[in-house]
Amino acid sequence: MKFHSHELPLPPQIDHDPDAIEVLRLWQSGTQHHVSMNPKLEGKPENFGAALAQLAIHSASIHAKHHKISTEEALRRIIHGYKNELASKVSG
Repeated sequence: MKFHSHELPLPPQIDHDPDAIEVLRLWQSGTQHHVSMNPKLEGKPENFGAALAQLAIHSASIHAKHHKISTEEALRRIIHGYKNELASKVSG
């Protein structure tokens, strides 16, 4: 498998969990996003929804620090973008 120089380090919390699995990778190339997902994804769709919420919360915190906006405003913008993207796929 080829490794990329911009890969993120593994979270230290998974070091001692032999059952930990990578669920997805998300890359940005230009203005496009590219995703690879583990086809052995387990659990209910609601559980994945909770994981997406955690991703949004972490992203909002990072955007707030780097763009000098509140975490709440960053989260509102993330949710707005999320809804717009879903609407374009559902109604398109």
